[in-house]
Amino acid sequence: MPNELILYCHFHKEFPFNYDNGWIKPTSARQRWSHQGVIDVTGPNPSIFEFREKFRGVSDEDFLAAWGDTATEYWLLHHTPDVPLIGCTSYRRYFLLNGAVTEIAPMVKLAPNLENCLALSSDSHRDAALSLLSSADAIVARPIALGQTIEAQYLQRQVREYWDLFLKAIELLFPHYRRHLIWFTNYSVINLYSPFIMRRELVRQYAAELFAVLEYVVNNASIAFPGKIEGARIQPYRYPAILRERFLPFFLYANGVRKAEVPLMFLND
Repeated sequence: MPNELILYCHFHKEFPFNYDNGWIKPTSARQRWSHQGVIDVTGPNPSIFEFREKFRGVSDEDFLAAWGDTATEYWLLHHTPDVPLIGCTSYRRYFLLNGAVTEIAPMVKLAPNLENCLALSSDSHRDAALSLLSSADAIVARPIALGQTIEAQYLQRQVREYWDLFLKAIELLFPHYRRHLIWFTNYSVINLYSPFIMRRELVRQYAAELFAVLEYVVNNASIAFPGKIEGARIQPYRYPAILRERFLPFFLYANGVRKAEVPLMFLND
């Protein structure tokens, strides 16, 4: 049972984590860790740095910030472990899986301490995930209502060019998804946050399609790194990671994937 599931947890800074758990593995694209258990997703190649050439004049720090935990997903595509169930999340985000707390909200904020990390990475959570995946093909965060369409919510804070290229890439590269694009313009409920656990074959399909789309966007954009806006909460240069957050639920919708939706626990400092 312990070897059936691996959930990769992407870090970009030191943060509380249960390094002794048996199923959640820490990853990072930044090589400055005091703990030896962190997987370096920049090697062996290929890694997210395959896209580095398009981001000329940008520091590695800003380049990695643009991609976020998508760097781990790219590494997973090319170094997929031989286990039936695989997931990806970031250091602040955990699923509430074992039902120990009755919680109806899609996201709950918790203190960022080791005690909470230990609870959320326990064997009981792993076993609960395996139980859910005995009848579902994916576990994702509970959906949230945006109050506007998925497209409108994105364009409220982000650059239109990348969005238009994103939709064009999906239509050109995966024409069988064309009839599903209405999801972006007519739907307002979305599993917005990016953590997932899925069957291995779905992870590989999702990641292959995601990076084909993002490669098209980066290669055809007028500028790959649009710069920073002083005081902006969500910087426009983070569009690769932000588009990924929209592609995952679209992928699940378009492929009719059976999904279990659970609360997301956010370690907020």
